Amino acid sequence: MLRILAEFESHTRRVDAARESTTETKKDDAWSEVIRELGRIETDFGATITNFLVADVLLVAAAEAYINAVAVYVLPTADADCFDKLSPVGKWLFLPKIMKLKWQPLISEGSLQQFALVVSRRNRVIHSKSFSVRSPAEVKDFVKQLRLEVSSARAGVLAVRDLIREISLSWRGAIGPDWLEDKKARVRPPCFILGPPDAPMRFARARRKRGKVDA
Repeated sequence: MLRILAEFESHTRRVDAARESTTETKKDDAWSEVIRELGRIETDFGATITNFLVADVLLVAAAEAYINAVAVYVLPTADADCFDKLSPVGKWLFLPKIMKLKWQPLISEGSLQQFALVVSRRNRVIHSKSFSVRSPAEVKDFVKQLRLEVSSARAGVLAVRDLIREISLSWRGAIGPDWLEDKKARVRPPCFILGPPDAPMRFARARRKRGKVDA
């Protein structure tokens, strides 16, 4: 991604040079270079954007799979069927209230707010609509409309991790699957939990200290 950002900076300089060209010949040559160089970075840019999009899809899938597993475990069958019709954000908003947990996420702040942004980006992929930019010179507008960047991707990962940690801690006094812990995640990759979502074999005990979770 850093290389792509550097390429965009170079692209901006080429566009500025083309706009400042003093003769028609220089202007034509400069704009030809802008278009040629933009085509050169298209492959790398496309691969980077694809990785961000896949990450968002997987983040939403992971968060929804977990909250669905909890719902199936704690709700009557009929209620669980109705719960399944809610949006991914709605599920995380309402289930803690239904369970009367101390942790009550808010759509206006914190991890649920950030998760809602991830879902919004995911929806742009699943329910895609075409949009265009005015010219090759406005490539940054295209990036802004996609709303895909390193900081957003990192925030999305943290949001999903924190949602699972908080509901698990409030419900069972544990932070959730042990792959939520950075150290254990390095030696054991994420996997599906077998059995009920509160199975102790994959839960790490935790305690609160100064507003944080310590494993």
